[in-house]
Amino acid sequence: MNISSFFNYPDQPEHPPAPELVLLSAWTNHEWDKFLALTQTLRYSANEYAFQHGEDERSFYLVAAGRFEILLPRGEDLTRLSLVELGAILGEDSFLDGQPRATSVRAITDGELVRFSQDAYEVLAAKEPDLARQLVWDLARIVSLRHRQSISAI
Repeated sequence: MNISSFFNYPDQPEHPPAPELVLLSAWTNHEWDKFLALTQTLRYSANEYAFQHGEDERSFYLVAAGRFEILLPRGEDLTRLSLVELGAILGEDSFLDGQPRATSVRAITDGELVRFSQDAYEVLAAKEPDLARQLVWDLARIVSLRHRQSISAI
């Protein structure tokens, strides 16, 4: 699996990701191998939900193939917040804060997500504490940058 573009979160897939939103860009292939050994690859068909608003699960996902949409419930309707492709991170808020999912994610095309669970994090932290620390700090950094970008867009 090509991990060079993981952790980009492009608002518009045709634009290259902002360099500051690339997570752990300095990790070596060996470090990525240690991380990926703790993940699970899940396949989705077009229109299938990866997760839904309100679910209680502490995992984040990386888009490994296909296109997905992030949906926000608005009353009885769902509003598309964005489309994401290869390398996007999904569900990191629930991974970090333990709260139920704030959005739903649905496949637009057939695709694959790489799932990293809280249990996998505990294993990584026990075996590779420096990598686990780097992962959490960089996830938090990116969440903070996205928050700042959303505020400046208002």
